[in-house]
Amino acid sequence: MLGHGHRASDDFRLDVFARDLYDTYFTDGLAPYNVIIGHSLGGTVALALLPLLSLKPTKTAVILVDPAIQFNDPVLDAFEVEVGSMVENVPSVETLAATHPKWTRQDVVSRIVGLHLAQSSALPKRIFEVSVRASGLVSFVACMLLPLSSSPRLQHIKPFAYGHLFDAIPPHVEMTVLIADPALSDVCPLELVPAHPQIRKVVTVKGSGHWIQHEDPEVIVRTAVDEVGRLRASSPNA
Repeated sequence: MLGHGHRASDDFRLDVFARDLYDTYFTDGLAPYNVIIGHSLGGTVALALLPLLSLKPTKTAVILVDPAIQFNDPVLDAFEVEVGSMVENVPSVETLAATHPKWTRQDVVSRIVGLHLAQSSALPKRIFEVSVRASGLVSFVACMLLPLSSSPRLQHIKPFAYGHLFDAIPPHVEMTVLIADPALSDVCPLELVPAHPQIRKVVTVKGSGHWIQHEDPEVIVRTAVDEVGRLRASSPNA
């Protein structure tokens, strides 16, 4: 995804994320993806991708893993401080492993590598923000690292709320939402997931915090395998 790993970019609007993924993985000549999984901000981007999936109406299962749907301002401020501190002062393997005892060593190392791969010319001064340009246009910036010199031109999105993106689920798409144990994470409270005929189920993953893919990866694998089986049963060409 843009802004992650070596994929540096200077345009981080949510629709740009979605269009980039669509152009990369769903363009002509490529086999369609029947299962799409998005975690955290990736879940928000998966929601933004939904209207584009209408361009190729293939039966598709979307699995959102503790998606970022809505945050209040204090949460955004705390998140900015936390992530900014980690990027500017990347923890050691031992420190991160102690913080996340359920993670494998590979999970810990990959997270640290990701922090080191942050764009070197940027600082995480604003998380989930809008850039107000001279033309008056407003562009969305999501969970990115921005140049320090640009920070005075930025303002928080108030509120950060993307529940309306569920309204765009195309008829050929069905969704499962996995959310973290509310005792361990409040990124995606159950009440933020709306009742919708194409949301097949919402599952609370007991004992897992926000990083479900590290703390209980089997639940994601089982869900994906179940969706593949269901798609094959309902559509031989899926």
